Amino acid sequence: MKRSLIICLLIILVGSLPANTKIDSLETLLNNVVSKEKPHILNQLSTAYRRIDSEMSMECGFQALKLAEQENNIPEKAYAFSNIGICFRKIGDYNNALEYFHNSLHLFNQLGDKKNIANTLDNIAHIYWFRSEYSFALDHYNQALEINLEINDKQSLGRSYNNLGSVYYRLCYYDLALENFLQALHIKNELNDKNITSTLNNLGNIYLRLLNFEKALSNYKEALCLKKANNDVRAIASTLNNIGNVYLEMGKFELALQYYIEALKYSEENNIKKVTSTSLNNIAVVYENTGKKQNALDYYQQALSLKEDIDDKFGIANTQKNIGDLYVQLKQYEKAKKFLFNSLHIATEIAAKDIIKNDYKYLAKMYAAQNNFPKAYKYENLHSTLKDSIFNESTTEKIAQMQTSFEVAKTKKEREILLKDNEIFKLQVRNAKAIRFRFYLLFLVLVQLILFVYFRYRQKKKTNLALTKINNELEQRVQLRTNELAKTNLGLQNEIKERKKAATELRASLHEKDIMLKEIHHRVKNNLQVVSSMMNLQSDKLTEDYSKKVFINTQDRIHTMSLVHEKLYLSENLASIDFCKYVKDLIDYLFGTYGVKKEKIVLRIKIDNIFLSINSAISCGLIINEITSNSFKYAFPGKRKGEIFIQMQEEGEKFILQAGNNGVPFPHDIDVKKTGTFGLEMIRILTNQLNGKMEFNGSNGAHFKLQFKESNKKENK
Repeated sequence: MKRSLIICLLIILVGSLPANTKIDSLETLLNNVVSKEKPHILNQLSTAYRRIDSEMSMECGFQALKLAEQENNIPEKAYAFSNIGICFRKIGDYNNALEYFHNSLHLFNQLGDKKNIANTLDNIAHIYWFRSEYSFALDHYNQALEINLEINDKQSLGRSYNNLGSVYYRLCYYDLALENFLQALHIKNELNDKNITSTLNNLGNIYLRLLNFEKALSNYKEALCLKKANNDVRAIASTLNNIGNVYLEMGKFELALQYYIEALKYSEENNIKKVTSTSLNNIAVVYENTGKKQNALDYYQQALSLKEDIDDKFGIANTQKNIGDLYVQLKQYEKAKKFLFNSLHIATEIAAKDIIKNDYKYLAKMYAAQNNFPKAYKYENLHSTLKDSIFNESTTEKIAQMQTSFEVAKTKKEREILLKDNEIFKLQVRNAKAIRFRFYLLFLVLVQLILFVYFRYRQKKKTNLALTKINNELEQRVQLRTNELAKTNLGLQNEIKERKKAATELRASLHEKDIMLKEIHHRVKNNLQVVSSMMNLQSDKLTEDYSKKVFINTQDRIHTMSLVHEKLYLSENLASIDFCKYVKDLIDYLFGTYGVKKEKIVLRIKIDNIFLSINSAISCGLIINEITSNSFKYAFPGKRKGEIFIQMQEEGEKFILQAGNNGVPFPHDIDVKKTGTFGLEMIRILTNQLNGKMEFNGSNGAHFKLQFKESNKKENK
């Protein structure tokens, strides 16, 4: 018993020594202990060797495991499995790492050791993270979080929130990622945790996604400074890459290249293959942006080879996507197609939305360059839909709210400190007044005693002199306090001015963004009108009636979309469109285009006071365009008269759009849902885009009825 206690004290003392000294001391201790105590020392050695010699760390782990099995020492056996698993993970042998971690988890569960259960769940989740199996990673990180909450292990809680945020970031759930990173930052600040660097780095990633380059650089550079102080080589290389990413987004390619090359040097010198492959990929991106296509292709190929070697699925998908885009630029479309579809397959398998989105974008670009417009439209539509889902308005608003809440909490804490200081000052003032009051009473008593002993005249004179002196001292003290209060008041006034200035700058920034958004809508409208004019000029040269009709129909559709951007440009509200005014302008244009006299065809429009988003307005406008133009062309042959009607109501959360005519009835044997005309096909596609339901009645002319809900509906009436 006595011997065991002495050995335990020696191990505790060894733990506080530097790495090399610690190893020497542990090896000396190993030779002087009995066999049943050796597994613990060997596990300590395995941990100590982990950073400087992976092979020795693994060898010590296996020796500890063998001895622990002989002694049936379950705790040390569990630690040995964990140490060996970490060694396999460091060399990239993830299958063996998982096997040893699961063995370790089984034993820690037997022991009921919740802290080590949580740590082992984290280690297993890390493996799934490296293999891009994010659903499994999330599951294990959440299990670890629940245990850490149960045992109230603050340091492990900070790590759990940081890990969860990293997975959500990779899955493009930026609001959930930011929420977890801020939780981690709050806990690590409380604990003054030196591992705060990883959270600062992750917050930098979020701000980079939000294009807030100043905050991103601030977080990355703070993290880099701390990592250099801790000599964390892997983290230094990763952060250098991140800083390069900021300068890349800012278009400062030379600066970006400097950071990427420095990151590559760190990672190659320390054989960090994952970071090396990332650096090679980033250098290729810079060369691509600066027109050095062949250099870019060479670096991409090196990066891809290394990523395949370490089975980094996310990295493979990302680099293949970049190579595919480069081949599109080089007009080598078959190679581009191969890489883009390979990337899309892997990205879909690991749910990497950001890569999937860009794959769709580059496929649309490739098919457009090949004049395969149906496929180009298909992939552009998929790209737009996924892009909107990743960073929609509600997500952006939630992120802004979390940032504001974090800043408000920080400001509140500072304000509480100021209020506390103010209360202390008030207490000091009250104490000073009490002292003065007691002094005054004492002085009066003394004066009375002196008056009683001395002559009134002399006593009165002395008393006046004493009172004058005390009064001067009091006035000096009051003046000093007054000056201190004035200084404090001036500081508060300056703070108020600074906050007013910040508010003014914020309003100016918002106004500038509104102007920029209006200008964008104006330019889009102008560009669409230019396209329409070009098509008009081209149609004049066509001799075939069918081709001319196709051009005219396409011009109408372009005008329909252009009109939405014109309305937004002229509107005070940039988020929604007055649908009634929009429809009236659209119908007036169509009457002019087809030369229809309003004496022949009566137009009946009945639309509630409805405001729609740009996407819904364009889709509904195109549907109305198709129905109205077809009515002009086919519903009233010869001199036949009739009416065209357009109605729209809002019922609860649904919008109901009805449009049609009372002209020539549709033949009974025609199925509108299967008819292959381009106009009806467009109506079906647009209905699907709205997630709506279309009904048709052709017994008395043509009557279309569309029901749909608008997501994230906002009205400004």
